Amino acid sequence: MVPQTGQVIVGREAIGGVLQSFLALRGTMKMYTVDVIEAGDVALLRAHWRLAGTGPDGKPLEIQGHSVEVIWRQSDGNWLFVIDHPFGAG
Repeated sequence: MVPQTGQVIVGREAIGGVLQSFLALRGTMKMYTVDVIEAGDVALLRAHWRLAGTGPDGKPLEIQGHSVEVIWRQSDGNWLFVIDHPFGAG
């Protein structure tokens, strides 16, 4: 995962920590897929997303971005995010 800071975050525990900050906003997220390019068991996604929630100060806030993700199809048919860059397609 690549948070807005541009730092690459690797591993379930570290990524979970980053995602906790999003979950703490207790918001609603909407994602609009713009493009999907599939090549066998790998796909490249591009989307626009918007997250509306409540900041630590109790005031409403909105975060949005244009993302790019790489996903990989598992043997059971489910897709796994391999790279998630929420601000990577700006």
